[in-house]
Amino acid sequence: MRWLIVGLCPWIVFRSIEQNVFAQEPVAEEPLLFDVDTAAEAGQMDAVQEDDPPDRSNLDAAEFIGPPIKSVSEGPSARWQVHPHFDTRITYDDNIFIQPNNKKPDVSFAISPGLTVGYFDSPETSDYHLSRSNRASRLNPPTGSFLSADYTLTLLEFVHHSSENSVDHEFLLDGQWSDSKWRFGIHYRFLSGAGVDIDIGGRVNRQVQTVAMDARYDLSDKLFLESNFTRISSDPKGFVSAKENRLTSTINYSLTPLFSVGLGGAVGNLKVEHSPSESVEQILLRTRYMATEKLVFDATGGMEFRHTHDTNSRTTPVVDLGLSYIPFEGTEFTGNVFRRTENSALQGGNDYTLFGVNSRISHLLSRGIYLTLGAGYRQADYMDAPDGNSRSDKYIYIQPGILWNVNRWFNVQLLYMHGRNRSNDPQFEFSNNQVEIHASFIF
Repeated sequence: MRWLIVGLCPWIVFRSIEQNVFAQEPVAEEPLLFDVDTAAEAGQMDAVQEDDPPDRSNLDAAEFIGPPIKSVSEGPSARWQVHPHFDTRITYDDNIFIQPNNKKPDVSFAISPGLTVGYFDSPETSDYHLSRSNRASRLNPPTGSFLSADYTLTLLEFVHHSSENSVDHEFLLDGQWSDSKWRFGIHYRFLSGAGVDIDIGGRVNRQVQTVAMDARYDLSDKLFLESNFTRISSDPKGFVSAKENRLTSTINYSLTPLFSVGLGGAVGNLKVEHSPSESVEQILLRTRYMATEKLVFDATGGMEFRHTHDTNSRTTPVVDLGLSYIPFEGTEFTGNVFRRTENSALQGGNDYTLFGVNSRISHLLSRGIYLTLGAGYRQADYMDAPDGNSRSDKYIYIQPGILWNVNRWFNVQLLYMHGRNRSNDPQFEFSNNQVEIHASFIF
């Protein structure tokens, strides 16, 4: 399979360049960037529950570039959209099992064919929803009504460790209905794949299912209600599975058309295999500020109260901040800060507090060519170690890269990533380096 990929890549690149040179339309000079919210938030695979790609051969800290999205505004026929897509990836990793000693390097090859099908009530809605380069979509859902489905199959093969070869699957269903006052949304994601997990300290096969439903109702021009229900099921093979349900509601007031504040709360429960269940309550304060098209800020913070049947309650702060800023044309900065509680897949009932800071910047060098740089820090502090020696991990990463938008349906990217985890438990310390060539197509 890897020889087929290597053989096809030069021909595909040549054909893409040939079509680009003789194309009648200019190449769009916007970065075609994958939505980084959840991929950037989670430094450990068990915390990734919504938007990670099916291949987890790379650490979750790594940035992923989605397929380029061509313009779909073509009149009434644009309501129905059918887009096959195809990704191919070659990765060198000098520590594929993230071990402190006896590192095992390898080269992996992946191909990811897929298909997106959707119906949209207007071409503008389809443009907004499908375009992964739309910075506002990271904080604000599109208006209008739509229903879309996407399936991606990933075939992953290692050169020297064939036992780690995998066939990964990802299915996404996304829908929304809205009118002048109401907006309802439903989202489903199924992910079955293999990859590294810092919490576990190695590679693991995992299935994750996420169901989310959200609603908004405008009480007046300035006052509106928002509510969201999420159910997440995580099943790592050979480790501790978990199911979590959470309902979050806020009442919000728009002080200005660009600035709103909200007050609300959340209730939920967590069921962990072979461990007591947990109940969760949160008090939340939310603010959203969109100064201009170049600056968008969203923040949620509050206190969380977590209870189990056999321990005292724990009270911890929770934070989720997001920022998108375009200082000048061709340059974009995104960042986020978060603090939350996660359950360990290695040891049931041993929760940990996860704090993280992530940032990413892209800069246009010349026509269609971008320099990118991502960096981040994550700290995981475990709470309930049976031996009384609570584990603490501190993980950092840096990831420079270069992205070339060859034309509106093809891009190619070269990435380097260095990651290092410091832990008071030596068996979880590691460092690794990755080099990746990634090509994406959409038809």
